[in-house]
Amino acid sequence: MDHGVALFTQPRKGRGCGGAPQKIMWLADDYWRTKTLVRDNVEVEFVTGRDALFPVPKYAEALAEIGVERGVAVSYNLELVEIDGPNRIATFEDQHGKRSSRHYDFLHVTPHMGPPAVIANSPLADSKSGFVDVNQYTLQHPRFSNVFALGDSANVPTSRTIAAITAQAPVLVQNLIINLQEVRVCVYVFFYCVISIMMIMIIITIIYSKISLSTCKR
Repeated sequence: MDHGVALFTQPRKGRGCGGAPQKIMWLADDYWRTKTLVRDNVEVEFVTGRDALFPVPKYAEALAEIGVERGVAVSYNLELVEIDGPNRIATFEDQHGKRSSRHYDFLHVTPHMGPPAVIANSPLADSKSGFVDVNQYTLQHPRFSNVFALGDSANVPTSRTIAAITAQAPVLVQNLIINLQEVRVCVYVFFYCVISIMMIMIIITIIYSKISLSTCKR
C-alpha cells in the first residue's frame, strides 16, 4: 500500500487483549513511516466499538495523545457490522443503532471472539459466558473436580493474553498434580496484566515516556 485510507477495527465486546487490535496499527504506521516512506499519503483511522482506547483511563489518555502526535484518527462507539469487499465500503453502527459507511483501501478487522461451540454447548460451560467454568484462583471446575482450564477457554476475569496464561500455567500444573495425589487443591493464581504496545521488540510506552510499564495485581 502506498496511498489511501487504512481502517483498523475493534469490536465493542470481547475479552481478548485490550491492546491487541491496536498493535498491528502501530506496527503498520511505523512501517509506512520508516520503511516505505509513504505515511504522508496514508490516512490511518482506528475505529473502536468502545468508548476509550483502553479500559484504564490513564493509559487510554496517553494512547489518545500518541494518536494525535502520529496523525491517527480515532472514532469511538462504532461497531463494524458490514463489509462490501468489491466496493471497499465498511459499514459501522453506533450504540443507538445509527449506521454510517466509510471507504477504505486497506482494512484490518478484529473479529468478535467467544467460546467455541464444543465448550459453550457442553456441561463444562459457564452458563453466562460459555467458557469453561473454573474457580478463578485454582482453575479447577466447581462441579467436575478432575477438570481444569486456563487461557482462552477458561471463564477467568482476565484478558486472553500471554501475560495471563503465564501466571495460570504453573498454578494449573501444581493443582493438577495435587489433584492426582488426592490432596485438596491449594495453589492460587495471582493475576496480573502488562500494558504494552509493541513496535517489533520496542515498547512504545517507553519510547514516548508517557505510560509507565506496570503490573496490576489482583
